[in-house]
Amino acid sequence: MVINVGLCGFTMSALRYPSYFRVVEVQQTFYQPPTANVITRWRTQMPASFEFTVKAWMLITHLAKSPTYRPI
Repeated sequence: MVINVGLCGFTMSALRYPSYFRVVEVQQTFYQPPTANVITRWRTQMPASFEFTVKAWMLITHLAKSPTYRPI
């Protein structure tokens, strides 16, 4: 079994980050899904073996009445 360890967001330069971690959790996807251009940029800036985990968009995980829900 392989366990990859990473942080929630880039807490340092995205250029240095892959030297320390092989995965990052992208929290901003909870608030708004990224555009295809943004995803392409993320992918091309990181090594091929680098992994991104994304939080599901809040409209998938929360009711609009939830105090966590923030309309954009």
